[in-house]
Amino acid sequence: MADEDNGGNPGVADARRRERAHRILDAAGELILRWGYDKTTIDDVARLAGVAKGTIYLHWNTREALFTALLRRERAFLAEAISAPESTHGDLRAVIEHIAAALGRRPLLEAVMRRDLDILGRLRHSDDARTGGSGPPGFAGYLERLREAKLIRTDLTPAAQLTMVSATFLGFLMVTPLMPAGFAVSAAESNGLLGDVVHRSLAPESPLDDAQQRSFRRITDAYLGEVGESARTAYRSAMGFDREEGAR
Repeated sequence: MADEDNGGNPGVADARRRERAHRILDAAGELILRWGYDKTTIDDVARLAGVAKGTIYLHWNTREALFTALLRRERAFLAEAISAPESTHGDLRAVIEHIAAALGRRPLLEAVMRRDLDILGRLRHSDDARTGGSGPPGFAGYLERLREAKLIRTDLTPAAQLTMVSATFLGFLMVTPLMPAGFAVSAAESNGLLGDVVHRSLAPESPLDDAQQRSFRRITDAYLGEVGESARTAYRSAMGFDREEGAR
């Protein structure tokens, strides 16, 4: 499918290029969730996106580069969602619940965290797919800051605490779809339970006072901001964009 003439306007050409890139990634995301990475071809993506196969290679030199961009876009969208102002609360329970709810709206990232081989296939060997198994992005550094400020318990090592959080996240992702109908809970309830388990596992013996809650919010704001910027930088690199894109 040929693009319309842009009248020599670089701004129009740039906007169309971006729209086309997103359309291609939308198609790739839909197909990988439907058929899995190994069965999704560039021809399939081009057909669903309504572009010529060669047009895809104008954006990405290889099939692997296309799907790398897809994963990085997903992480950028997730980071944008979890860094929204309402995500910052005075305890870990609400933060975890908010991250889980945002993750639930990104099924491809859930598949990465679950290491779902039916969806990921050979994509599981990529660096971008291997980084999804240790809980929320950047969480190890976040926990360390909370430990230094004594806002979470310090009687466990950082490695033990990260293992606890990662296992809890993965456990909820794996078990929720497998529960018998009579014991199934809603996504909102599951997210609340996840937040409660993590909070109870890491909370200090005494509740946080007002000053500690303010410190908690400052650290959380900084963490979420860094996650967002890191994800957007990786995404822009994979897309070839020079400036930040708005998340959807």
